[in-house]
Amino acid sequence: MSIIELERQLLHYSYDEFEQILDDEFIEFGTSGKKYNKVDQLNAIGKDAELTEVFFDVVDFQEKNVSDDVILATYKTINKLTKQEVLRSSLWRFNGGKWQLFFHQGTKI
Repeated sequence: MSIIELERQLLHYSYDEFEQILDDEFIEFGTSGKKYNKVDQLNAIGKDAELTEVFFDVVDFQEKNVSDDVILATYKTINKLTKQEVLRSSLWRFNGGKWQLFFHQGTKI
């Protein structure tokens, strides 16, 4: 699965997908200014949660190889309801035969 497909998959806020896709060392600096880890994200979602409709458009998606097993993804999300725009950056690591997200930051614009 490509990085953009994985990023879009996370927009469904599925507990099972977050559990698989987020690296155990995952760290996020959220749009709130707070720092989160994998456990924080899983607890926030809840085991039964999953959005059937995605409320964000992803635009200006770009990937850059940082090394053979690390990719930097940058993009903007636009909330379909509020029109809030957020610049996002993610670091993905190829680990155990699959890509996992180990860092993410969102900045409101």
